[in-house]
Amino acid sequence: MHFCSGSYILRTVIDYVNAVIDIWEDPGVMIFEKRERIILITMLFVLVVVAFIGYGRRARWKREYSMIVEHISAQISINRATKSELETLPGIGSALAQGIIDYRDEHGMFLSLEGLKCVKGIGEQKYRSILPYIKL
Repeated sequence: MHFCSGSYILRTVIDYVNAVIDIWEDPGVMIFEKRERIILITMLFVLVVVAFIGYGRRARWKREYSMIVEHISAQISINRATKSELETLPGIGSALAQGIIDYRDEHGMFLSLEGLKCVKGIGEQKYRSILPYIKL
């Protein structure tokens, strides 16, 4: 079973709660002073929190990875895209999409992706933000 799976974390939490109850109610189970029991309970709590954080990071990474794969497979051709398709790019609104089309109509097809930087309103930062989503 994977360390960060939901059922594993649920079982870990249940085991943690049972261990806390056993240690707190019957200190004879494990011969610890009260201070040591508190430290042990705190350490168990930190372990559970770290497991939840790891699970959240894994889930977020998985979502981001699937979004990247989805975007790569659905890249927009800057030489063939319609205005509405260009508007789906991050940071590209109606006016900028029309500007790209106007530039393309006036100067011909883009020979490279970097040619997009010649369009008024597309600087280095905007170019970098849309680069993963475009192709010739």
